[in-house]
Amino acid sequence: MQLELSGIDEYISAQALERLFTVAAAHVGMDTDFLLAVSLVDDAESRRLNKQYRGKDTPTDVLSFGYEDGKQRPQPGEKTRYLGDVVIAEGVARVQAREQEYPFADELYFLLVHGFLHLLGHDHERARDAQKMSALHERIIQTFYAKD
Repeated sequence: MQLELSGIDEYISAQALERLFTVAAAHVGMDTDFLLAVSLVDDAESRRLNKQYRGKDTPTDVLSFGYEDGKQRPQPGEKTRYLGDVVIAEGVARVQAREQEYPFADELYFLLVHGFLHLLGHDHERARDAQKMSALHERIIQTFYAKD
């Protein structure tokens, strides 16, 4: 597993992130031979990205940008597949953490798993899909904390 981190590693160690995504990958039956970019951005950047890619002129907690059709973005000498990018809006995440009385890092873990599942094609547009995604999300988070 390769993680490209921007900003998030100020709050969560690279080791903890690797463990989180290892647990998530195991729950969906995939190996960890992937590259994932994870960024923590300000709300203005989240709003810009959300407007550009989703047509919504507001910041959002997490955005996922999958790499086109699972094509690889190989690193020199490697064949690791590039999953995509998970982008979290720091301000939105802080508000949600306060509202739910969670530590900020816990909210980040929650959003990272959510974004990761979106990269793998999970969504919550229909009630049945939302239930499946939510249950999988919960199992990943529970397993992650059980190993903590």
